[in-house]
Amino acid sequence: MNNLYQNKNKIFPTTVRIPACAESEDIAGNNYIINADYRTILRIFAVLHDRDVPEYKRIEKLIQWFFAEELPENVTFEAINQAFVEFVNPHRITGEESEDADEEPHEQQYDYDFDADEIYASFLEEYGIDLVEVEFLHWYKFKLLLSNLSPDSAFKRKIELRFMDLKGFKGQALSDAMKAKESVQLPVELSEEELREQALFESSWGRL
Repeated sequence: MNNLYQNKNKIFPTTVRIPACAESEDIAGNNYIINADYRTILRIFAVLHDRDVPEYKRIEKLIQWFFAEELPENVTFEAINQAFVEFVNPHRITGEESEDADEEPHEQQYDYDFDADEIYASFLEEYGIDLVEVEFLHWYKFKLLLSNLSPDSAFKRKIELRFMDLKGFKGQALSDAMKAKESVQLPVELSEEELREQALFESSWGRL
């Protein structure tokens, strides 16, 4: 968080600025009201990563769910996508390190869907926040609270197990630790080529 004395709309914005684009100089810099609730953002993430949803439908849902007001027709998708990406990556707010274009990307530590149970339980236990019942929780607040959960929280313990070093284990203890670690690994996301190969295999041999 930048400074506690700043206006709350600067720390937890409810609008995004559409960047300038060559075709529409008249809308450069205009602010548009957004749906900043954490559930809206996670819902958008889910549809954007769903390969069963056509690309045009993903774009349609992003615009429909993220913006709380109608956009001008001449706003490009590139401008919309840039505004969304900049909003959902609040590095200055959460203190998380941003990925430099020249650096290797950081290994993914968690998944909002795969780790949903632990996230829910941890918020309820440590903050008294029921993520199902809460009326509104700004995306930036959600990210701040998530990143500052204690090491003893169910969420942080699961991540610790996911990246646990097994060098000190031997025998049955090693076997048990390997099984426990394997059980919390993130699902492998297949590439487009791997998905095509899987579909071809299943068309011939069925789903195993």
